Amino acid sequence: MIKWMLGGMLVLFLMVILYRCEKKRSKRKQEFCDLTVYMEQIICSYKQNKMLVKALEECTIVFPANNMIGELLRNTLHMLKTGEGVDGNQFVSKALKNIQNQYNSIRLQRLHQLIERAETEGTDVWESLSAYLDDIRRWKMDMIIFQERMETMRLECFFSSFWAYVLFCLSYKIMPRSLSETLGESVYYLCFMVVLCLIIAVVTMLMAKSATGTWLDETESCFVSELREIPFNLQLYRSIPSVLAGLKIVTDMLFALRLIMEKVW
Repeated sequence: MIKWMLGGMLVLFLMVILYRCEKKRSKRKQEFCDLTVYMEQIICSYKQNKMLVKALEECTIVFPANNMIGELLRNTLHMLKTGEGVDGNQFVSKALKNIQNQYNSIRLQRLHQLIERAETEGTDVWESLSAYLDDIRRWKMDMIIFQERMETMRLECFFSSFWAYVLFCLSYKIMPRSLSETLGESVYYLCFMVVLCLIIAVVTMLMAKSATGTWLDETESCFVSELREIPFNLQLYRSIPSVLAGLKIVTDMLFALRLIMEKVW
């Protein structure tokens, strides 16, 4: 009974982790899509209108009011038109930070700095904006490819955990009934099973956290990378459940051999 309770708890834990991981990943994907569309739109609109307010007004047409970035754009536009909530010399910078505070992206920060220079100093930034637009489009394609690879790795990790649990059950079922009943009464064996299940649960949680990650260029290394590599720790986590399953099978064999030897001698 205990082993089935442990198995049920493990399966339930894996389902909860998978659900939360998928929900978090969908949210970050949506944030990435909204941000890249906004950056492309603001560059094109600003190059055409040469005015930040008109560029933001065109961006609000793309994003509905119930969208997070759509709401931020309308608040920023309101701040720029009325001056509400901003004061001092860095008027444009403080208004644009309303968007930057919600999206931790180096490209977004540098794009806003470029627009701020054009608005406050009259700097010629049009060639730089064109280069930024090409960079954003290349970054978007690279990130989509990288996240597809991460999705494959994530599924492999969860399958590894599930397969480890299947091997746990099979290794117990293939033993003779008398031996399985004897092992089921062994305190040492039950403690060993509990420890292995806990280790698999922790590894699954670490895999989910590592595989979800972020879609944005939050650090300098993410900014300069053309195509990021799969994290090494995720590749390591993928193999741990299978190793634990093999360890459990070997342990079952050793326990069974010990019981056989005790009966023989």
